[in-house]
Amino acid sequence: MFTSLRFRLPAFFLAGVALAGIVSTAIAVQLFQQHIRAQSLSDLKREARGLTQLYRQAALKSSDEGRSAPYFAAIELEQATAARLFYGGVPIFRGQPSGLR
Repeated sequence: MFTSLRFRLPAFFLAGVALAGIVSTAIAVQLFQQHIRAQSLSDLKREARGLTQLYRQAALKSSDEGRSAPYFAAIELEQATAARLFYGGVPIFRGQPSGLR
């Protein structure tokens, strides 16, 4: 039975179709993961630019006017972006905490 041509031709065809399905599924999953990663990075960069602009304006304003740092704090910003915010670097507001971790 396994040596007959009637069995071997459909079996090879079916094996080829199955292999093509597996390969195309693997390629589709990889492309989807790359797309999601690129989309997430784009969103994070956009949010980072917005937060940087907000803190830059607040730091310049408080420095120019000689006032203390504004308290629009990290809690509201974390709720607005739905993300935990961290900051590393020189202090944003001279001698005052920024409220970020």
